[in-house]
Formats: sequence, structure tokens, C-alpha cells
Amino acid sequence: MPDEAKALQKVLSENFVPFSFTASGLNTWRYLGGPREFAKAFDFPADH
Repeated sequence: MPDEAKALQKVLSENFVPFSFTASGLNTWRYLGGPREFAKAFDFPADH
């Protein structure tokens, strides 16, 4: 498996261009064997 992961990383990194973004929070979900159920939202402080 590590060889597969290394091969995938190589393929994905060939065209990757770093970028910046801003996130205002994080949503978490529970996997229920098929559909997912929303669990909780975590808002980040707006200090900028």
C-alpha cells in the first residue's frame, strides 16, 4: 500500500499549484454506512 500511495502522490503533485484560501469554520459529519449525518459546526473566530 505505501508504494501505491507514493505513486498517487507523484501523479497528483505533477500539476499541483499551491493556493491560498480562507476558511470560516469546519463542519463535522458522522458516517452511517451510507448516508452521512451532520454532527457539529465549528466557527472560527473572525479576528481578521
